[in-house]
Amino acid sequence: MDKLEAYIGECPDRRTEIMKLAWLLGSDECHPKKGWTDLANKFFDKFRPEILTWCGFDLVDPWKERVPVNDRKFLSDLLGQMKVYYFNDVSFDFLAEHFYLCFRLEGTVGSFCTEMKVHDSDYSDCIKHFLNEINRINNKNKK
Repeated sequence: MDKLEAYIGECPDRRTEIMKLAWLLGSDECHPKKGWTDLANKFFDKFRPEILTWCGFDLVDPWKERVPVNDRKFLSDLLGQMKVYYFNDVSFDFLAEHFYLCFRLEGTVGSFCTEMKVHDSDYSDCIKHFLNEINRINNKNKK
């Protein structure tokens, strides 16, 4: 595998070479031979994330089920508010992409992101009051 990695590192078009090797090492002709199977397994262990990303797939573990969501609007409201108060340093787009990796949501990442932004302004005062009340109770309990 070291020689193969060195070869890939020297290629002017690394991506094309990795994809060609994926095609070759994933073919049925390679798998009856143990040496080729071992090389293929090591190759895919090393390059699977890049190959999947280049092919347009997300990197969620396909063996882990995403959390089902019964009320998408509630989740977008909640996450929109959490963004404002707890995730200030990240964008709505970033949050939407990452929550799509965790939750089984209908629609697109973009539509979910838009819902978070819209609901953010809808419930801002209510959530702010709720958080202030929690802080007040916590401070009272500390005394």
